[in-house]
Amino acid sequence: MLLEILIGLAVLIMVFLGVASVFSSSHSFLKHSSNIAKASVLAETLLEKERRLPFDEVVNSSGQFTSSEVFNGALSSTIFNYSITVTNKNRYIKEVKVTITWTGTVGVRYFSSTTLIYGNT
Repeated sequence: MLLEILIGLAVLIMVFLGVASVFSSSHSFLKHSSNIAKASVLAETLLEKERRLPFDEVVNSSGQFTSSEVFNGALSSTIFNYSITVTNKNRYIKEVKVTITWTGTVGVRYFSSTTLIYGNT
């Protein structure tokens, strides 16, 4: 009878550890997904800003954005670095690429978005 109880407890412990690892993985995935969404919004916001500029003022630039949130009861901050790269396609067209980078749980991650801006100069 004691052997059956010990085996039952061992099985319960293994199940509990398996469930705990799933929660840990889902927390990491949720944080990663949140950062991708933030990077996407930041990239689109920066592209919109560039679209509103006069054509001659659309130039290379870079900067940083910090996002803070409460995640599982603790304050968590992520620093997003961005670079805006402008390539002149011809006199009337510029390609604008925004690249966002940040350090996630598994290293440096990135997101990029590109658009064309047309001018009449």
